[in-house]
Amino acid sequence: MAIIDNPHATSIEEIFKILKTTPNGLSDKEAKKRLEQYGPNELI
Repeated sequence: MAIIDNPHATSIEEIFKILKTTPNGLSDKEAKKRLEQYGPNELI
């Protein structure tokens, strides 16, 4: 997963580009792919 240096100083458009997403979120296909690749979101 991408690490964003200084996210508070980065434009939202650039953040979307870095994270490969859009204001509407991920497509179902991309969400499934990332779930398989990275696993579920967890707070440790």
